[in-house]
Amino acid sequence: MTDHLRYATIEDITFAGSANEGTLKLGDGIAYGLGFFDTMMVTHEPILLDWHLERLNESLETFDLPIRINKDLINQVISKYKVQNQVLKIQVDQDNVILYTRHNSYGKDYYDKGLNLSISPVLRSSKSPLVRHKSVNYGDLILSLREAKTKGYDDCIFFNDQGYVCETSVANIFIIKNDRLFTPAIKSGLLPGILRRFILENYPVTQTRMSIDDLAFADGVFITNSVAGPVKVAQIDFDKHIIGTSRLIQMEDFIADQGIYEEHPMFSKISSDYRKRFFGDQ
Repeated sequence: MTDHLRYATIEDITFAGSANEGTLKLGDGIAYGLGFFDTMMVTHEPILLDWHLERLNESLETFDLPIRINKDLINQVISKYKVQNQVLKIQVDQDNVILYTRHNSYGKDYYDKGLNLSISPVLRSSKSPLVRHKSVNYGDLILSLREAKTKGYDDCIFFNDQGYVCETSVANIFIIKNDRLFTPAIKSGLLPGILRRFILENYPVTQTRMSIDDLAFADGVFITNSVAGPVKVAQIDFDKHIIGTSRLIQMEDFIADQGIYEEHPMFSKISSDYRKRFFGDQ
């Protein structure tokens, strides 16, 4: 049990938005990335705030950091800095509570065309103590995302050390096969996303070990994160060299160079339900 546990107050905040306030304290959080963050969409109010704070505070408790974040603090920040229709990021370590705001960069074209994904050559450890937490140790993900974008992709898919699908650099992944929903199980080594949880609690979903063949022969694929929401995948490029050298699991004879996917009616319903629930779309 953490001694001297306390909740952060607005005086603890370093705010980096339209105004900049506060002073960073140098410690293990800044020096070694021993901290955790959460990112949420704020419309007229934060979307699924309770779940975001539950996940963040669980990480702080797991790694024995002596501070917690509550709803009152977030609501005070939103009110003081007039955060509306923006992305709000909370970053916490042993010495700092930092909040950032930014505009949502996802536009209509992003949703209309669907995503083009690549396979990352970086394997994620399913046994890392950090892999199920939104840690500021995010370098392997960001570097892989930058490389994918340099090659013209929107994102990349990570596999674990056993050869199974984990997630993308910024999102959870779902497939649709025979009108059923599937997503990689937590034990594969992935961040349990907030929107992933929303879908698990509102639709029948099978959590499973997912192979590269499951991706290749899916009827539909989509990704989810808290800022973008659900986004359809239009294409996945399967790099045979990466598949071979990384020893990714194949259940069937893998012959496809690309997976090409149409928007599936099941995805259309999930996306529509999400937009109606949180954005009032008709």
